[in-house]
Amino acid sequence: MFVKGYLIASALALAISFGLFLLGFPLDIAFTIAVVIGLGLSLFLGAFLIRIFTKPLADELGAEPSGLTNGGLYIGYLERALIMLLVLMGEPTGVGFLIAAKSILRFGEVKEIGQRKMSEYIIIGTFFSFGWGLFIALLTQVMIEALSMALR
Repeated sequence: MFVKGYLIASALALAISFGLFLLGFPLDIAFTIAVVIGLGLSLFLGAFLIRIFTKPLADELGAEPSGLTNGGLYIGYLERALIMLLVLMGEPTGVGFLIAAKSILRFGEVKEIGQRKMSEYIIIGTFFSFGWGLFIALLTQVMIEALSMALR
């Protein structure tokens, strides 16, 4: 699973690197290495930590949340990858739009008063995911700068 995940992260990193290159950003090995490492940390270590952190909360809910099998996992991957892309493009304010969009989409799921625990569970998981994604994206920016200087 870990090797498969890192291959996916590598493919995503190459796609992001190429996409940013098409937008006028320089393409270099330091950038690609930093993005591969950053995506691996953000997507897969993030998913692992979020699952561990929210497990006691999920147990308190009792029933499994309804929805697609591993839907939350894939949504987390996508949101953290988009956060990485936005931060590396120099548009971190776009993360606010992601939060707003996710809030609007999730609002319909938790309208009933009896679903307060589910609502809190979703909010905690979302904030943990967004916080982790932002932290690793900013760390990746620092890593890009450090690797660029070291490889020159």
